[in-house]
Amino acid sequence: AVNLSNFSRTIPGAKNLYLEQNYRSTKRLVEFFKKILPVDNGLASHMISERPEGVPPTITKFEDEMQEASVVLTRITDPDNSAVIARTNRQLLHFQRVCMARGVKSQILGRKNLWQQTEVAHLLKLAKEKDYGVQAAHEVLTVLIHEHNLPYLYRNSGQPNEKDPIENLNDIVKLSAKRGTVKEFLDWLRKLTYASRSKKTPEPVLTLTTVHQAKGREWKHVFVIGAKQGMMPHKNGELLEEHRIFFVACSRAADTLEISFYGSPSQFLNDFKDQTQVYKG
Repeated sequence: AVNLSNFSRTIPGAKNLYLEQNYRSTKRLVEFFKKILPVDNGLASHMISERPEGVPPTITKFEDEMQEASVVLTRITDPDNSAVIARTNRQLLHFQRVCMARGVKSQILGRKNLWQQTEVAHLLKLAKEKDYGVQAAHEVLTVLIHEHNLPYLYRNSGQPNEKDPIENLNDIVKLSAKRGTVKEFLDWLRKLTYASRSKKTPEPVLTLTTVHQAKGREWKHVFVIGAKQGMMPHKNGELLEEHRIFFVACSRAADTLEISFYGSPSQFLNDFKDQTQVYKG
């Protein structure tokens, strides 16, 4: 990388040739990408698009993570051609819980979904082993969690930047509330999660992905969530690399891009304060 960056100095007479045309995104989006380039080695002045003008990206500030997920989800009208992009898997699992509560089918790209998490799968397996009759699902699941000591069993199984296993167990219990009996809840869960793509009647599935998993991919509509200071850029990340991550997230969009956050906005949004809208429900 060092040799390439110093190429023109070490090889006299070398010329820079730019792959300037962006075949993916609209003109308005390409103009935005120019402004958020982490390092501009002359590319910004050359980057062009021959696609339609399109619409500029939107930037929205929300009160908290729950409001952000709930409102963003209502703005997604074409799930099959849309992606929600976040910095961490923890954010995606939270967003997926909101999807499930709203009956929206979703898939976390390259990772386990909420119902596939080891501790949740264990709990659901226990729930299937017996007929609990008319007992409420959330009450049965709560008892099973304590009877089998699942919090202790999975206490150290979580990964950095991912939701704690205990949170995942609590999430599935909350989802089961008002879903009737254990059988009714499991039937609802099965329809929501496993019948997402019937060959005869395909149903739209929303893609949830981290920036890392999104590299090299594109969607018509991209929603970058959690663009707040401390998350994007991540508090434990190197600033230039975090800037690249932000650029990659935004540049996956072909037609529309919506960026959102709660709390303090990312420093990468400092030049767009006049374009930032505060959500007022």
